[in-house]
Amino acid sequence: MKTIIITIITLLILSLTTFGQGYFQVNSEVKLTELNRKLEVGRLIPKNHELIRDGKGKMFIKSTLHVNDSLPSHVLVRISELDGNLIKEIDTKYVWDDLDFFFSTSYINNRKFIIMARRGAFYIINLSTNILIGPIHLISRIECAQDGQSGLIWTQEVFNDGQYLILSAIDEGIYCFNLDDIYNPFD
Repeated sequence: MKTIIITIITLLILSLTTFGQGYFQVNSEVKLTELNRKLEVGRLIPKNHELIRDGKGKMFIKSTLHVNDSLPSHVLVRISELDGNLIKEIDTKYVWDDLDFFFSTSYINNRKFIIMARRGAFYIINLSTNILIGPIHLISRIECAQDGQSGLIWTQEVFNDGQYLILSAIDEGIYCFNLDDIYNPFD
């Protein structure tokens, strides 16, 4: 019995060590020197795993050692100090392969937040609390996408002392959101 418990503990430690090592594939990064922060969006690819598509639009990490082991590959946001000390890692629960995430406009004043956009939606990261808000989905104004770029958010601006966010999405038009309560934005 003691041998079985020691074996189980050893396997758990080895699996945690194996899974915990690897690299973070960064797709977008921004440095906010006034806050001593760096934000990165990407995917964690553990040691002995590879990033794969399922053919239906979702991403997975698959073990290169154990053929049948795979897990969804969620998009993560890493918040760290400029010297590299990790402050927080946030799981967006987003697993699709069209990784169009990017950091866009930020507002650093009485309220501190940054907008992170992706196709058809955006997020707000409250930089005072390191809380991810969203996704806030855009209501589509077209019946059918024109091409592979449709729905991409490409311009954003925060104005009126952080009260409003205006953004434009390809083939969708312009949207304006009230950010008086950044936890409950509305258009």
